[in-house]
Amino acid sequence: MSRAGRWAALPALLLLGACHPPSGTVPASADPGIRTVQAFFEAYRQRDLDGLMRCFTADATFRGTGGTLDRAQIQAYFQRTFRDHPDLQVEAGTPARTGTTVRVRVRVQAGTATVQTWVFELAGPLIRTYALDLSAR
Repeated sequence: MSRAGRWAALPALLLLGACHPPSGTVPASADPGIRTVQAFFEAYRQRDLDGLMRCFTADATFRGTGGTLDRAQIQAYFQRTFRDHPDLQVEAGTPARTGTTVRVRVRVQAGTATVQTWVFELAGPLIRTYALDLSAR
């Protein structure tokens, strides 16, 4: 192969390398709902309670193993979680949207690691319902 031929592939390889996001990040999206879910995970990683709560509608709910929480209870839950689990790590996969539903595979680690599917129901660009998909464990 000629010297010029070897270098001809370099721009394509650089472009492919630049398109691969760093580990633990969620690719940017033009979809406002996906951007909200990404902002939720960034706030979660930063332990930014105010930033996290800005992602929710005023009538937001969380459905988990302990029942359903309203917005004020969601805020108290995250405040308690951040305080009680300072070593908590959350790695989000790529969000997948179908209609108003966004599903994300999430690796949660606080001592031991688990993989869960988190489901976000959107109202416009904001999260109206946040739930764990217990069937997808």
